[in-house]
Amino acid sequence: MNAFKIIRREEPEPLASNTVTGRQAITDYKKRVALATSAIRFSCTQAVAICIRDKTDPATMWTILLKKFDATLSFIGRNVIATQLHSARPEEGEPMSLYISHLQTYRAELQGSSQEISVENLLGHKYSTCPPKFKTIITGLK
Repeated sequence: MNAFKIIRREEPEPLASNTVTGRQAITDYKKRVALATSAIRFSCTQAVAICIRDKTDPATMWTILLKKFDATLSFIGRNVIATQLHSARPEEGEPMSLYISHLQTYRAELQGSSQEISVENLLGHKYSTCPPKFKTIITGLK
């Protein structure tokens, strides 16, 4: 499809031209805009699509969705993720690997931000929340 540069506003619309090459460039650009718009719309559930229902520019649609749903962009969103990590506990019957995977996902989402979770803090949380029978293997997991 080759439309991501359009979505990120890195590729401007070609200037109007009356040459064969110019008209072809404009046609190609408009096709890719339509494909990008369709791809975004069909990737959304009905509940999410409401946010962009009146929009036709894929870059605008993408920006709206990014601001609304990328929790790591806002300080509050990052704090919510950090709180989820710190309040996470293994559930009865849940495989330990799944619990640890959830913790690692939270850590990865915060990586590079001001709320980044260090390996030591992650291991400390794992150790303090895991049942005793797993504590001997926890220290080897990162």
